[in-house]
Amino acid sequence: LEAAHQALTSLVLEYLIHSGHVSTAAAFAASCGMQDSVEFVDACRKSEISKRQKVVKLVTAGQIDEAIEFLQRHFPQVLADSMSDVAVDLNRQKWIELIRLGKRAQVMQFGAGCFGTLMMHSESQQRRVKETFALLAHEDPHESVSAHMLHQSHRDELASQVNSAIMASAHSLPGRSNLEYVLCHLSVVLE
Repeated sequence: LEAAHQALTSLVLEYLIHSGHVSTAAAFAASCGMQDSVEFVDACRKSEISKRQKVVKLVTAGQIDEAIEFLQRHFPQVLADSMSDVAVDLNRQKWIELIRLGKRAQVMQFGAGCFGTLMMHSESQQRRVKETFALLAHEDPHESVSAHMLHQSHRDELASQVNSAIMASAHSLPGRSNLEYVLCHLSVVLE
């Protein structure tokens, strides 16, 4: 029973650190009497976690230009391939933010310049860009079949994708925590 408790505690702690919840992770480790983990969390606090949190906050706030600039400065490897899914999705979100603000002229100029060559790159990227184009089909993008892209949840998903890309490129860590993998496997088993 103690081994199972220890394993579960470690899964939760790893999830909190992976997700950037450093203060919560430190409090959790302290409440569980995991002094070595408290010291580890403190070391994490001083490292890149605050930078990951910053870029995640920028993305969730819709400040995409600032997020891209921050990534280029602190995690350039994430955007090294301008055609990577993360790079393309950040540019898509920048475009969505322009649409959200009703900046029609900038929307058309940015879309043509950024996505003109992309249509030939990959099928999944092509599908996502076409979905974004659908926002322009209506005078009010909130009436579009792609209106969900204007919701906060879309920014949140992108922020998670950026965080995972940083974890994978900067530390060769998986994009998901072990707890997330366990939950995914559990949901498949329960279906």
